[in-house]
Amino acid sequence: MKLQHYILKIIVAGSLVLAQTAAAQLPHHQIADIEQLQKQEERNMVIFVYTDWCTYCKAMEHTTFRNKGLLKILSDQFYFIRFNAEERAEVLWNHQWFRYQPTGRGTGTHQLAIELAQKEGSYPLINILDKDYQIQFQYSGFLSAEDLQQILRQFLKWGSIYQHFVLRLNKSVFKKSLIEQVQIQHDNDE
Repeated sequence: MKLQHYILKIIVAGSLVLAQTAAAQLPHHQIADIEQLQKQEERNMVIFVYTDWCTYCKAMEHTTFRNKGLLKILSDQFYFIRFNAEERAEVLWNHQWFRYQPTGRGTGTHQLAIELAQKEGSYPLINILDKDYQIQFQYSGFLSAEDLQQILRQFLKWGSIYQHFVLRLNKSVFKKSLIEQVQIQHDNDE
């Protein structure tokens, strides 16, 4: 009897943990739906480019994108899109078709991932695009929820600044100097 009671407690506790985890997962949009969504309500976009084999991508999915504060900003202010860089389906994006490009036996990269990456070639890749599909911010590498929230808040606060330049960050200068870099650019623009 005690064993059954103990097992029942474990099942209930596990169910609660799973329910909380599922509730904290970020809803995302499909690339194919963005054009229609933009017609209904124009928003800036955040695109998370990942691969299935990328350890840092998985870490961001399990930590960064489960933060309730970040989830709120992304769902209220942006269209959030997850895009697999090795997606094999054709994709229509901003009135242009993009396809998977094989690079070897069983490997390849999607043209849209290449387009979004520009000169950044590693994953995970975070892009913030304006309503006109122009990349306004790009970062390649792991970002904590706090760092990404800070970036998004600055983008929302100083959106016009980002429309004059694309801020590309190097992992070695990121952390505390991010806001300093943006503030310097903001001061220079004024």
